[in-house]
Amino acid sequence: MTAVDAGSFTISLIPTTLGLTTLGRKGVGAPVNLEVDVIAKYVERLAAFTPGALR
Repeated sequence: MTAVDAGSFTISLIPTTLGLTTLGRKGVGAPVNLEVDVIAKYVERLAAFTPGALR
């Protein structure tokens, strides 16, 4: 399950990610470096698209 609120967010990780990264060993509140996939930027734009806005 994932969730977002004003001051935090939660994520779900697949077993491969847990095994190949340090995220499986981090505790709640531990600092992490997050990078956004370039495709995610396009998905965000598409999700915010309003039909007819380009007219």
